[in-house]
Amino acid sequence: CQPPVVLKLVEQRWGRERMEAFALGDLPLAEAQAMVDYLLDEMPGELLPHLERDSPAFVQAIRGCDFLIYNSGTVMNFGRGEPSVDPTVSSALLGKRNFWGVTLIRIMPLIMANYLKVPFGVNGHSYDAMDWPAVLLFRKLFPGAAFIGARDPNSLAYIRGLGVTNSKMDFRPDSTFFIEDEDPQWANRFLADHGLKPKQFITLTIRSAKQGYIPPAREAEHMACLRRFIERWTSQ
Repeated sequence: CQPPVVLKLVEQRWGRERMEAFALGDLPLAEAQAMVDYLLDEMPGELLPHLERDSPAFVQAIRGCDFLIYNSGTVMNFGRGEPSVDPTVSSALLGKRNFWGVTLIRIMPLIMANYLKVPFGVNGHSYDAMDWPAVLLFRKLFPGAAFIGARDPNSLAYIRGLGVTNSKMDFRPDSTFFIEDEDPQWANRFLADHGLKPKQFITLTIRSAKQGYIPPAREAEHMACLRRFIERWTSQ
């Protein structure tokens, strides 16, 4: 969503040094909150003419929808909780703490929907890192959503503990499993083509450090849990 234009607009208003201080969490609270207010209340209006000229389909898609749903993922995290106390992995994840180049751009559809008064909601997400000062933005943005979904109880407890609220904030499965439509004919063909019998197989989703989202130590813990589950499931 026009990252260079977004960053240029913010820099013109606030300057690069204050932008860097904001991303590092070094701005005083009042200044950080003022920057968040600008990002949600003023910057979208400044950006809109650029989007209408260079990315008209993006603007039309938001303006033309009755309700915007932000799909499942882990894309609204900023920073990581555990690296801050683990010096062996923190340096490897510094590149993932990128407010201006990653976090802000990823939530731009929500920011634009909020500005254009288009109703929006967030389906089941995982939250394990909403470091300062990004939490200031989510505290102001999320209350305006029709709903905020978390796909695991830890995520729900985490953002609630940070003071991020919404009148309808609850558990929602990953969108993959939340879709009510079914295609039994396709499913039966898939089972037959792969020699699978109902309730006699499992699927597993891995999380690898090679994806860049988690450190190797967390990958090892995740894989160990999967191994234990496989061993228990196959032994029954």
